Amino acid sequence: LSTVYAGSDVAKYFGTSTTDSRYPDVLGIAQTGVVYTGGTGKIAEHGGASPDDRDVPLVISGANDRNGHTVTRQVETTQIAPTILKALGLDPNQLQAVQIEGTKALPQR
Repeated sequence: LSTVYAGSDVAKYFGTSTTDSRYPDVLGIAQTGVVYTGGTGKIAEHGGASPDDRDVPLVISGANDRNGHTVTRQVETTQIAPTILKALGLDPNQLQAVQIEGTKALPQR
């Protein structure tokens, strides 16, 4: 690992408050290009802390948006499920997590 963060340093790394219970207690930053395995072979990876791992495109085709558009502001992965439900004409507010956290669908424009 190139860096290890713990406690409030993890919250600072993610840009969140220490009162937010969703960040991990400890965060290890892997060295670029290194894959850690516990056995004889790698089955899958879970991503990393570099922009190439974190900042990924999401393409939704159809969904009543024939001209397409790009959302350039920062969004969260928690917004994907409500966005898909909304595109299907379903009410995202029926999801318990949306009710609890107030998660919004991705912006239309």
